[in-house]
Parts: sequence; C-alpha cells; structure tokens
Amino acid sequence: MQLCTLWGNMSADRTDEQYPQANVCEECIEKYSTAKESPIVHINGSYESAYGDECALCEKHISEE
Repeated sequence: MQLCTLWGNMSADRTDEQYPQANVCEECIEKYSTAKESPIVHINGSYESAYGDECALCEKHISEE
C-alpha cells in the first residue's frame, strides 16, 4: 500500500479536496497505471496510517496486502 494523490472534487475551493491524499493498494496502483482515466494523480510514497487502513479505491485492508 502506498500514499497517493487522487483526483477529487475539482469544483471545491480547497486544494486538499481537489487533490486528496489516500492510501492505495498495490493492486489498484497496477490496475490504474495504464488506464486512460486513472483516479491516481501521483504516488507520494509509502503507506501512512494517518490516512486509514484501507485502500481508498477498493477498500482492501492493509492486512490483506
């Protein structure tokens, strides 16, 4: 699992809502790496527990990785 910047609510006033950060599992990172419309903007680094224990895209728990 890695911390990623995702596409969010682009009509929001706050940058953290436009480009939220969340943990994303390796399976989703691989799945969206070649997708034309990927929800992942950037991979920021390793897993951060402050952003939860589940993948923001598929809800896979960190223990399942």
